[in-house]
Amino acid sequence: MKLLLLLSLIFVFSCEKKDTEYLFQNDPPPRQDNNDERDSNLYRLKHLGLDANVDVLFVVDNSGSMMSIQNNIISNARLFMEQFIQERHLNWKLGVISTDNTDRPYLGFEKVFGSKEIDYTLPSSIDAAISEFQDAIGSLGTNGDASEYIFYNTLRMFNLYSNAKIPFLRGNAHLAVIMVTDEDEQSQRRYGSAYEPETLLNTLSAYVANFKKIRFYGALSRIDLEGCTSRDVGDYKEYKGSAYEKIIDESGGFNISACLDDFGIRLADIGKDIASMVKPPGIPLKGYPKVHTMKVMYKDKVLPTGRKEDGGMWYYDAGHNQVIFYSFSFVDDFENDFLQIDFEFDDGYCRPTDPGYPQCDY
Repeated sequence: MKLLLLLSLIFVFSCEKKDTEYLFQNDPPPRQDNNDERDSNLYRLKHLGLDANVDVLFVVDNSGSMMSIQNNIISNARLFMEQFIQERHLNWKLGVISTDNTDRPYLGFEKVFGSKEIDYTLPSSIDAAISEFQDAIGSLGTNGDASEYIFYNTLRMFNLYSNAKIPFLRGNAHLAVIMVTDEDEQSQRRYGSAYEPETLLNTLSAYVANFKKIRFYGALSRIDLEGCTSRDVGDYKEYKGSAYEKIIDESGGFNISACLDDFGIRLADIGKDIASMVKPPGIPLKGYPKVHTMKVMYKDKVLPTGRKEDGGMWYYDAGHNQVIFYSFSFVDDFENDFLQIDFEFDDGYCRPTDPGYPQCDY
């Protein structure tokens, strides 16, 4: 009987306590003020191992009707080249050839022309590079073959100079080909199916490493493009359905109309897209940061983070634990300068001084 009474009292007491709330107390250890709690490293820019190699080839028609289009390129050469020059991490090379199937190169094959030959700290060096590109376009002239062999000449030059001391094409570089003409592409008609657009792309892929991009662009005069009339187009052919459209679409490039007065300015859009072929420059971190403590500095100046359109220059990619930069256009000397990245390690504890405490959603 006493046992039954005791069990009844325990049952009643338990029922009365069933709504009792349990309290969890988060009592993290104090933050230690020592080097094990923070990371502050210098990253020399030239040692980042960026995927930043790009080979750029201009194939420009040098037949009798091309004078105004060539002059437009010359007038706007700076706008185009600035897209490479301001992206200091890009290691680019540039070449110029014609559509004449017997011509030699005009720039970049017999002597290297690229970022390594420019001293970005000297405006005069940049000016000299732009002038050299303008001179190459100007030297094309308009006395070339009346037939245009853009595809054939592109492959011919790559083969002809493949055994050069410094070949134009680097196996570890992306490839961009810019086609400039007001005539039809005639390589397949004369030289056969090897110059069908998809077949040519497959052939060119053997020149570059896996995961490198090959992209074709056009600055073309075609009867169905904006601003073009019959007097602008030598054979009155359309862009739609052409070999140009096929290879541009297949490679992910785009075309601009060469019939517009400002088409040279629009070359800058091609320059920007070529620069975007490389992966966003990023720096892998050695530990996981508390994001709200991160500071990225260049020459003792803190660089803003956030969206590019809001003025941000970098963001933190948590999935890959990297600091990703939209560009390195802010860098003065990519060969010698460095970045400093400072942050507090995330040790798994949430402290009252942290943003969002007690949830700590930082």
